[in-house]
Amino acid sequence: MQNNHLPPILKATFFGFFFVAYSQFVLAENVDDFIQRIQVATYNCPDDEFMPQVDEYLKQRNVLPEQLIKLNVHKAHWLICVGKNDKAQFMLENLLLEPEIDENSQSYASMHYQLGFIFDVQEKPERCDYYRQSEQLAKGRFSDVYLSSQLGLITVCEQGNQDIGVKLGRLFALLKSYSEGRDLESLAHIHNNIGLLYGKIGQRALAAEQYKKSL
Repeated sequence: MQNNHLPPILKATFFGFFFVAYSQFVLAENVDDFIQRIQVATYNCPDDEFMPQVDEYLKQRNVLPEQLIKLNVHKAHWLICVGKNDKAQFMLENLLLEPEIDENSQSYASMHYQLGFIFDVQEKPERCDYYRQSEQLAKGRFSDVYLSSQLGLITVCEQGNQDIGVKLGRLFALLKSYSEGRDLESLAHIHNNIGLLYGKIGQRALAAEQYKKSL
C-alpha cells in the first residue's frame, strides 16, 4: 500500500502557504469594503474619522497596488479639504507617475480634477488643462468628477473669451438638466457655483440666494 501522508515539513509548508494566501485574500476583501464605505463625491469632503485607518492601510505592505492608489487619492482629497494643498499636490503628481495606474479608472480621473482644483485655488493657468482632462476622462462614467470638471471649466476657464452672461446661461442650463433627475447633492453644487459667479460680478443678493439654495 502507498503512504499518501505528506511528510511533516511539506505539510507545514503547505499550510503556511495556505495561511498566507488566505490572510492576503481577507485583507484585500477588508480593504475593498473599507474603500467602498469611505467614498465621497468630489464636492464633499472625506470624514476625518476614517483617516487614521487610511494611514494604517497605506503603511501595510500587503495592500494591493490599485487599493493603495485609491487610498492615496482619498487622502489627497482630504488634504485639500483641510487646506493642505501643497501636500496633496505632491502626492497626486507622484501618483500619476505610478506604473500601476489604470488610466481608465475613477482614481485617474479624480487625480486630474483634484490637481485642477489645487491650481484653481492657486490661480494658475494649468487648472484649465487639468479640468479639461478630468472632464474627458470622467464623461459618461464618473458623474461627480464630470460635473465638478464642467463647473470648473465654466466658472474659471476662458474668462477673457466668454461673457459672464454666457457662463451663467451654461450654469442654469446645467441646473435644469440635473433638476430632472432630482440629484440633490449635484444641484446644491451647481447652485453654489452660480453663487460664486454672481459674487464675482458684485451681485451679492443674487449670490446669497444661490448659496441659500445650496444648503
